[in-house]
Amino acid sequence: VFLVNLPLADLVFVCTLPFWAYAGIHEWIFGQVMCKTLLGVYTINFYTSMLILTCITVDRFIVVVKATKAYNQQAKRMTWGKVICLLIWVISLLVSLPQIIYGNVFNLDKLICGYHDEEISTVVLATQMTLGFFLPLLAMIVCYSVIIKTLLHAGGFQKHRSLKIIFLVMAVFLLTQTPFNLVKLIRSTHWEYYAMTSFHYTIIVTEAIAYLRACLNPVLYAFVSLKFRKNFWKLVKDIGCLPYLGV
Repeated sequence: VFLVNLPLADLVFVCTLPFWAYAGIHEWIFGQVMCKTLLGVYTINFYTSMLILTCITVDRFIVVVKATKAYNQQAKRMTWGKVICLLIWVISLLVSLPQIIYGNVFNLDKLICGYHDEEISTVVLATQMTLGFFLPLLAMIVCYSVIIKTLLHAGGFQKHRSLKIIFLVMAVFLLTQTPFNLVKLIRSTHWEYYAMTSFHYTIIVTEAIAYLRACLNPVLYAFVSLKFRKNFWKLVKDIGCLPYLGV
């Protein structure tokens, strides 16, 4: 369930990026309604993606550490997964309301879509950093620490493969998310950096790196699964795509 909702959220999230890229290079030309709409879509799917990542981390913890219980309650876990995914979308919508309500187009040397109110900007930043960085990071540190400890007591090829995947997931999250969140934190506490051209470029670069997460998530959380790969290629074969792929 989580692996269906994660790429969906990431895909919708990525669809908003061309608008922000154009506005970053030029200015916002899409009007106030599109500004509010895209801010809403962007933030809803950002929060959804990060909360689902947190749930995947917890789910892996349950599967590895409580393996017998997880196996015996697969149907129950599937039902709870659907309920949790629905709650995540609802929560993401609720926490995105400030962006939708207060998002506006204003002139700051050029037309910009964002929040002109410093207080709203602070609230938005605090929410984004809490749900979009610190919560997933805390879940990864706690859950993966216990998972690694459990796997180290196991043996064989599967142990080493699982450890490699865990380290890869954590490395990608830290390398893509930490720089941008650090820059945002510095910007929120030192407003004088707003006028610095070099800092503006730093934001652009770290933001682009952070958005790589949406492209890498499907690979990390789906294609590393042998069962997923088998079902994926079976689906491709069933719909007749294999001849065109040269497989």
